[in-house]
Amino acid sequence: MEAECPFSATTGHSFPQQTRQDPAARQSADKQHPRHIILAGTVRPNAPSGKRGRLGAPHARARKPESPFRYFNSSPEVIRLVVLMYVRFPLSLRNVEDLLFERGIDICHETVPMWWNRFGPMFAGDIRRQRVSRMRGFRHWRWH
Repeated sequence: MEAECPFSATTGHSFPQQTRQDPAARQSADKQHPRHIILAGTVRPNAPSGKRGRLGAPHARARKPESPFRYFNSSPEVIRLVVLMYVRFPLSLRNVEDLLFERGIDICHETVPMWWNRFGPMFAGDIRRQRVSRMRGFRHWRWH
Protein backbone atom coordinates (compact mmCIF):
# COMPACT_ATOMS: atom_id res chain seq x y z
CA MET A 1 0.00 0.00 0.00
CA GLU A 2 1.37 3.32 -0.92
CA ALA A 3 0.05 6.58 0.43
CA GLU A 4 0.39 9.87 -1.29
CA CYS A 5 2.89 12.15 0.35
CA PRO A 6 1.86 15.82 0.63
CA PHE A 7 5.08 16.69 -1.21
CA SER A 8 4.60 14.08 -3.96
CA ALA A 9 3.11 16.68 -6.30
CA THR A 10 6.32 18.70 -6.16
CA THR A 11 8.85 15.85 -5.96
CA GLY A 12 7.05 13.10 -7.87
CA HIS A 13 7.77 10.50 -5.16
CA SER A 14 5.39 8.38 -3.14
CA PHE A 15 6.33 6.77 0.15
CA PRO A 16 5.15 3.47 1.68
CA GLN A 17 2.44 3.83 4.29
CA GLN A 18 3.56 3.14 7.88
CA THR A 19 1.02 0.60 9.19
CA ARG A 20 1.26 -2.61 11.21
CA GLN A 21 1.47 -5.71 9.08
CA ASP A 22 1.17 -9.41 9.77
CA PRO A 23 4.44 -11.43 9.59
CA ALA A 24 3.70 -12.83 6.12
CA ALA A 25 3.09 -9.37 4.71
CA ARG A 26 6.20 -8.15 6.54
CA GLN A 27 8.37 -10.78 4.81
CA SER A 28 6.96 -9.88 1.42
CA ALA A 29 7.57 -6.20 2.21
CA ASP A 30 11.21 -7.06 3.02
CA LYS A 31 11.60 -8.72 -0.35
CA GLN A 32 10.03 -5.74 -2.13
CA HIS A 33 12.07 -3.14 -0.25
CA PRO A 34 15.73 -4.25 0.09
CA ARG A 35 16.50 -1.01 1.91
CA HIS A 36 14.72 -2.39 4.96
CA ILE A 37 16.25 -4.75 7.47
CA ILE A 38 14.65 -6.88 10.16
CA LEU A 39 15.62 -6.07 13.75
CA ALA A 40 13.87 -7.93 16.57
CA GLY A 41 10.86 -8.79 14.40
CA THR A 42 10.19 -5.28 13.09
CA VAL A 43 10.88 -3.66 9.78
CA ARG A 44 13.06 -0.58 10.00
CA PRO A 45 14.62 1.47 7.25
CA ASN A 46 18.40 1.76 7.06
CA ALA A 47 18.29 5.24 8.53
CA PRO A 48 20.82 6.62 10.99
CA SER A 49 20.19 5.34 14.49
CA GLY A 50 20.03 8.71 16.22
CA LYS A 51 23.77 9.05 16.57
CA ARG A 52 24.94 12.37 15.29
CA GLY A 53 28.03 13.19 13.29
CA ARG A 54 31.38 14.53 14.47
CA LEU A 55 30.32 18.07 15.18
CA GLY A 56 27.05 17.36 16.94
CA ALA A 57 28.03 14.15 18.70
CA PRO A 58 26.51 13.97 22.16
CA HIS A 59 29.50 12.07 23.57
CA ALA A 60 32.24 13.97 21.75
CA ARG A 61 35.45 14.32 23.72
CA ALA A 62 37.43 17.50 23.73
CA ARG A 63 40.69 16.92 21.89
CA LYS A 64 43.98 17.68 23.53
CA PRO A 65 46.19 19.92 21.48
CA GLU A 66 48.68 17.68 19.74
CA SER A 67 52.26 17.95 20.89
CA PRO A 68 54.71 19.36 18.35
CA PHE A 69 57.18 16.67 19.54
CA ARG A 70 54.87 13.73 18.77
CA TYR A 71 56.84 12.33 15.80
CA PHE A 72 60.29 12.53 17.40
CA ASN A 73 62.00 9.75 19.33
CA SER A 74 63.87 12.20 21.57
CA SER A 75 62.21 13.74 24.57
CA PRO A 76 61.09 17.39 24.48
CA GLU A 77 63.64 18.21 27.20
CA VAL A 78 66.53 16.95 25.05
CA ILE A 79 65.28 18.84 22.01
CA ARG A 80 64.96 22.04 24.05
CA LEU A 81 68.45 21.55 25.51
CA VAL A 82 70.00 21.03 22.07
CA VAL A 83 68.31 24.06 20.50
CA LEU A 84 69.04 26.40 23.40
CA MET A 85 72.70 25.27 23.61
CA TYR A 86 73.17 25.94 19.92
CA VAL A 87 71.47 29.33 20.03
CA ARG A 88 72.76 30.62 23.38
CA PHE A 89 76.43 29.70 23.09
CA PRO A 90 78.78 30.13 20.10
CA LEU A 91 79.05 26.39 19.43
CA SER A 92 79.36 24.54 16.16
CA LEU A 93 77.07 21.65 15.32
CA ARG A 94 79.86 19.17 16.10
CA ASN A 95 80.54 20.85 19.46
CA VAL A 96 76.88 20.47 20.46
CA GLU A 97 77.03 16.82 19.40
CA ASP A 98 80.20 16.24 21.49
CA LEU A 99 78.83 18.00 24.59
CA LEU A 100 75.65 15.95 24.47
CA PHE A 101 77.63 12.74 23.92
CA GLU A 102 79.57 13.48 27.12
CA ARG A 103 76.20 13.68 28.90
CA GLY A 104 75.11 10.33 27.44
CA ILE A 105 72.87 11.68 24.66
CA ASP A 106 73.80 10.37 21.23
CA ILE A 107 72.47 12.52 18.38
CA CYS A 108 73.76 13.34 14.93
CA HIS A 109 75.07 16.84 14.28
CA GLU A 110 72.63 17.13 11.34
CA THR A 111 69.61 16.99 13.64
CA VAL A 112 70.60 20.20 15.44
CA PRO A 113 69.73 22.59 12.57
CA MET A 114 66.61 20.58 11.77
CA TRP A 115 65.36 20.95 15.36
CA TRP A 116 66.48 24.59 15.42
CA ASN A 117 64.43 25.40 12.30
CA ARG A 118 61.41 23.50 13.53
CA PHE A 119 61.29 24.36 17.24
CA GLY A 120 63.31 27.57 17.45
CA PRO A 121 60.38 29.94 16.76
CA MET A 122 58.25 28.09 19.31
CA PHE A 123 60.94 28.35 22.01
CA ALA A 124 61.51 32.04 21.16
CA GLY A 125 57.79 32.72 21.56
CA ASP A 126 57.80 30.99 24.95
CA ILE A 127 60.77 33.08 26.11
CA ARG A 128 59.08 36.30 24.92
CA ARG A 129 55.87 35.45 26.76
CA GLN A 130 57.77 34.71 29.96
CA ARG A 131 59.69 38.01 29.73
CA VAL A 132 56.53 40.03 29.16
CA SER A 133 54.72 38.36 32.05
CA ARG A 134 57.70 39.07 34.35
CA MET A 135 57.86 42.70 33.23
CA ARG A 136 54.16 43.20 33.82
CA GLY A 137 54.73 42.23 37.43
CA PHE A 138 56.43 45.60 37.95
CA ARG A 139 54.28 48.64 38.41
CA HIS A 140 55.83 50.88 35.73
CA TRP A 141 57.26 48.56 33.13
CA ARG A 142 58.57 49.67 29.77
CA TRP A 143 60.02 47.91 26.76
CA HIS A 144 63.21 50.01 26.73
